[in-house]
Amino acid sequence: ANHSKFTVTDEVIGDDETIGWFIDSDGTLKKKFCVSFNDLDIQPQYLARGEKAIKPDYTPEDVTDDNFTYSFNNWYTLDNRSQFVLFTFDDPIESDTVIYALRDCNYYVTNGASNGNGTESAPFGSIEEAVSKMINYHTIYTVHILSDLEGSQKIEDITISEGDISYTTPIAAQIILKGVINNGDTTKIDANGTGTALTIKTTVPVTIQDLIITGGGNVSKGAGIYVGSNATVVLDNGAIVCNNNANNGEPTQYNDYLFARGGGVYVYERGSLTMRGTAKIRNNTAGHADSDLGNSFYGCG
Repeated sequence: ANHSKFTVTDEVIGDDETIGWFIDSDGTLKKKFCVSFNDLDIQPQYLARGEKAIKPDYTPEDVTDDNFTYSFNNWYTLDNRSQFVLFTFDDPIESDTVIYALRDCNYYVTNGASNGNGTESAPFGSIEEAVSKMINYHTIYTVHILSDLEGSQKIEDITISEGDISYTTPIAAQIILKGVINNGDTTKIDANGTGTALTIKTTVPVTIQDLIITGGGNVSKGAGIYVGSNATVVLDNGAIVCNNNANNGEPTQYNDYLFARGGGVYVYERGSLTMRGTAKIRNNTAGHADSDLGNSFYGCG
């Protein structure tokens, strides 16, 4: 029988149609993985499995637009849920990889402000207003809560129409809610018993830091935080969910029993909640009639 003989090499071979191929030590023709940098003028890298990408000697410049500065944060890639995760150039490459340069942008919110543009000197009046202005997929938005916010707050996907154009906000890589600690006092969202303190119904990951979520009531599910379907929420350092009550609203009935669920946090189907560092869920209540199910946390599905 005739056998073809290959020269073993790790070099990229061939013309433009075959670039990225190499012959493995066992004589097998294999494709190198492509590491590309999304929307940046950086040459892609072609690597065999297990090789490491080389960090570019390049830092994207700051961009200023509509009173805000978008500053380079770090290099990220997408996970299997299409959410951005930090990319470290120490990790071996196992597949074609797209690397993104994410930027930071800071918004500011204070209770009841009107006609603001989201800057520290002219803040938005609610978290919902800040979220409606997020329109950059490659940006990590930090919403600084400068004062206690009264009433229910929401982070929800909403559709905005401008003439013949409509789009859904928030458009963002991540949202960070960050309170302020002043003389030992932490800013808070206080629903004052009027509903869920913070409702999160978006696929954009949300992280909460240095913020107290309290006063939720008159609901049967998630008085403190309601985490919607496919939402991803992280309670990080300084986040406290406390003194919320989920047994005042219309309960869920099952046979002859009435249930209130998740006085502190309610996580709906396919949603997720992660706690880190000094985050706490405490002193919440839930229950109705014969049930005290889910005082602090309830997960569904």
